[in-house]
Amino acid sequence: MTGTPAPYAAAGISILVPVSNEALSVQQTLLQLVAIMRRLGQPYEILVIDDGSTDASRQVIAAVADPALRVITHRRNQGYGAALTHGLRQARFPQLVITDADGTYPLERIPELLAGLDQHAMVIGARTGRQVHTAAARRLVKWGLHRLAERITGRAIPDLNSGLRAMRRAAILPLEPILPQRFSWTSTVTVALLLGGQAVAFVPIDYHRRQGVSKVHPIRDTLRALGCILRAAAFGAAQRPGVGQDTV
Repeated sequence: MTGTPAPYAAAGISILVPVSNEALSVQQTLLQLVAIMRRLGQPYEILVIDDGSTDASRQVIAAVADPALRVITHRRNQGYGAALTHGLRQARFPQLVITDADGTYPLERIPELLAGLDQHAMVIGARTGRQVHTAAARRLVKWGLHRLAERITGRAIPDLNSGLRAMRRAAILPLEPILPQRFSWTSTVTVALLLGGQAVAFVPIDYHRRQGVSKVHPIRDTLRALGCILRAAAFGAAQRPGVGQDTV
């Protein structure tokens, strides 16, 4: 396992997995991803971005044997968004998938999300399924940001900041100047792509209880998210208008 990227390839899938003290769940997440991608039968890599973990995450990750697994290590914690952006720069394939390492997302839906990239720049796993577990303290805050984003974009947005989504790398790279270091990375790309006229689809998924402790700070991260949404709105509005969102 190495942080050095192989030469860029014209076809294949890069899966970005940011990790920050996820020793309880990261191994199972990676083993499941390996099994899914081997069944899919396409070229792939799994980029684990260890964002300054201080628990046993590093040792647990090292126990997963797969030649397509690469680990990028941050000596100190830089933030969820910084980890994803680092993975974006290092990815060698044109199709991207992001997911968390905490056991919350139904990884078996990844092939479905990837299939949607034939006609969309981004396919988001919208946490609107039958089983969705969200901390009560975060629901009101998420609702307010969600409504603001819908008002800005003029679009229905079933899930603004889902951490399970498939994307075309070429659609995300131009957004790098506005990508935040912390938890509003996903909200930023959602708003910017919609306002930029990119085709975005939402697929309903379930959302499980996380293993370990959440890294989100409700007040601080909400204020950051608000600023990121406004920056994304300004950036996206400057892009060429086009087709909006659909539902797969």
